[in-house]
Amino acid sequence: MDAAPRRAREPRDGHVVTGPRPPSARNEPGTGTGRTLGAGLAPGRPTAAQALRLQRTIGNQRVQRLLRPVLQRTPLSDELAKAAAGQPPSAIFALVGQKRFKDGALDATELAALTAVLRTALPSSDDHWMALKILSGRLGMSGGVTKAEAPTLAADIAPQPIVVHFIKGRSDERALVIAGVHGSERQGIEVAQALLATLQKQQPHYSVVVVPSLFPQHADAAWGEEGQRQRGTQTNRNFPRLDATVGSYSGGKALDPSGKELKAAPAPTATASGGDGPVKVSPILAENVMLMELIDRFRPSRIISIHGTKDTSASGVFADPHFTSPAKTKAMEAVAAFSASLAALGGMSAAGQRALMKQMIKTLTQASEQADTARTRNDVDLALATAYAIQSRATGASLKGRPFTVAAPRKKPAKEPTTDEEKKAAEKARQAEAAKAAALVAKKQTSPSVTGNRLYEGVGKENATWREDMGPGGKPKPWKERANKKGVSLGLYGPAKDISVFTVEPPVNRALDQYDGTKAEPGGSVVSKADRESELKAYADAVALVLLGPDSGAAALAAQRPTP
Repeated sequence: MDAAPRRAREPRDGHVVTGPRPPSARNEPGTGTGRTLGAGLAPGRPTAAQALRLQRTIGNQRVQRLLRPVLQRTPLSDELAKAAAGQPPSAIFALVGQKRFKDGALDATELAALTAVLRTALPSSDDHWMALKILSGRLGMSGGVTKAEAPTLAADIAPQPIVVHFIKGRSDERALVIAGVHGSERQGIEVAQALLATLQKQQPHYSVVVVPSLFPQHADAAWGEEGQRQRGTQTNRNFPRLDATVGSYSGGKALDPSGKELKAAPAPTATASGGDGPVKVSPILAENVMLMELIDRFRPSRIISIHGTKDTSASGVFADPHFTSPAKTKAMEAVAAFSASLAALGGMSAAGQRALMKQMIKTLTQASEQADTARTRNDVDLALATAYAIQSRATGASLKGRPFTVAAPRKKPAKEPTTDEEKKAAEKARQAEAAKAAALVAKKQTSPSVTGNRLYEGVGKENATWREDMGPGGKPKPWKERANKKGVSLGLYGPAKDISVFTVEPPVNRALDQYDGTKAEPGGSVVSKADRESELKAYADAVALVLLGPDSGAAALAAQRPTP
């Protein structure tokens, strides 16, 4: 975030007035005068009279440039400079997130002073950018929505701030938590807010950035009770192709190395019901560009994307598999090419170089796949551990009454029964199917908040991956086959950057304020507000404990999975 422009103002406390330079000073040389000015300054802040005299002598612009280090000092910025000296970035992020600095930054002069301190304290431009976002408390502004665009709106929705928080962890490992990708999944936003409250009380292992609502306009109450999922664009898959390279960010757009705007990878459009429409290429939404830049600059090793599901049978915590992305392939090819060029210096033939490159790429790919398999296993275990932690905490009695969908039998009778014997056999089969379905519902009701993880099936039969991701034998499908499939968080954008991505799906697309003890959930059960609060808090506490904790997947799962 750039510092706010300086405004014209009267001299106050010795500050220089920003204004036009006197005509007599327009052609004054700068080099010698600058040296004289620097040598003649007394320590401390110049008075207004001194500043005005200098303006008449050498011009306002030159005064502003030469006195900037002096003018940008304030008591608050001096306090920040002292507190930030020698501190790591995470400590400085925590400092600027404090209320006194955030309040001070609302003043343009104070913001300029604080920005100058941060530029010195954080030599990395990425860390400096991150600190300014935390200082302002926002990534940027979301787009607005008008009734002309969405006739179902009760009123126009103005652009809203995309709020960002930072919580310092016990380590310098970094994690990013986002929610509100889909506006109808307001329970995800509520879990993120509960997580913030939890992290205020118990410090996580990871240092965390939390964005509670990435698309706040889509969660606005003007859409109606359940909110609007998305408008024409699948917001969770609106990212560049995995083989695209971001060169820079400018004007709210992601640009390739040549400066051309990047488009999103082909993906299904959103329908009025939130489902999949025809595949098309779309611009990358401004909110997702902000998220991309946040990922690239903050560089988290773990992303937790809190969504929500209207299908109570699909709730839980899921891990994206790691895979050999185009970026990894390019890196391996570069290593192999460099090795071949060194071999050429030693006299190796062209054919030998090609064979060496081929063998090296094969060896590196195998090593990468082994590492990806190990990381996927670790993340799956972490997801299951989180689900077990949720199950043990969401103990509300009214949650146990949730009905669950059961898939209808796949096979239909070859022919309609005609004889009494055939009718009796058909009725017996129907009753057996009904009993089987009732037994499955009873099983699901033992873990009503994380049904999609299938914890009720027992050890070795649980699930923590998207069904679209996995092929035969539990091996992930090639990324090109699954990049556009429904249910993939961030469209594989995170794993392609070698980041572990966890998707958290609390059940029932319904905001907490809709629970009054009388209205049934969309599935038909009546859940008390207290039990719903317990469920959302269980999700938040489990994320803080497991996904933001220090344990490996195996250790976390051993600690959270009940003893048989």
